[in-house]
Amino acid sequence: MQKGLRSPLLCKGCEGIINDNFEKPFLAHWLDGNALATLNGKRGMILSGIDYTAFKLFHLSVLFRAHYSDLPNFCEVDIGHHAATIRNMLLSRNAGRQWDYPVVCSAIEKPDGEIWTDLVGPAHSIMVGSLQAFLFTFASCQWIYFLSSVLTPELDELCLKEIGELPVVKADWIAMKHYRNMARMS
Repeated sequence: MQKGLRSPLLCKGCEGIINDNFEKPFLAHWLDGNALATLNGKRGMILSGIDYTAFKLFHLSVLFRAHYSDLPNFCEVDIGHHAATIRNMLLSRNAGRQWDYPVVCSAIEKPDGEIWTDLVGPAHSIMVGSLQAFLFTFASCQWIYFLSSVLTPELDELCLKEIGELPVVKADWIAMKHYRNMARMS
């Protein structure tokens, strides 16, 4: 059985689509493939060779399921009318363009400089400037999912790219908590 928070939300067929097409590829590339291994000793890097469609749809499936979940960790996740669009993207296996619901990643650094691999936290609704987003903590990272089709130049530098690249910056846990609190206040 895979790790993580669980709540029965989907029929067996839809669960199979998400598991086979999005979760297993993410697991194979990110966790089993130890995608962040080369980040140790560096402040950041650009990961390449990512299957954009599977990777992006995995993250959209996390956002989609959190929206419908009744688990306390996801109580701040309300994507409103975006749920129907994301549902259609998942069912049609269409990840859209990189500016359609951009995904940003920061690796979590422990005080000893290593990547923190076993940290999972609640999802938070945040504002980044004027853009609504949701912050999730799992798989050694904090992930920000934007509810926007507006890609600012700053966001374009940081988000998952259609060419299969993902910029990853390493930040320590204390700084991440500070930035999260600042983002929530804006």
